[in-house]
Amino acid sequence: MKRVIKDFRSVEKHHLDLIAQCYPEGFDSEDIISILNPKGKFIRCLEVKTDECTFMFKIDEDMVEKLDEYTGDQFEIGDIEDVYNEEY
Repeated sequence: MKRVIKDFRSVEKHHLDLIAQCYPEGFDSEDIISILNPKGKFIRCLEVKTDECTFMFKIDEDMVEKLDEYTGDQFEIGDIEDVYNEEY
């Protein structure tokens, strides 16, 4: 299955809808996985599978802010600050 990595600059409304649909109660550090990107660096991602592909949404401060603005009060983003601040 095709895997697509997205960050806050390339994410669109339908991607944010997918995240909210897949994680209706929100997400926390236990939902974040580490993957090796094409440049050989580990990144932290939230995985969302569709029929066509698997989206890997890079989780960093900018993505969290974008999700927070889009979803408002109905979506809980747990304590993940240590996730996007942690270095490999």
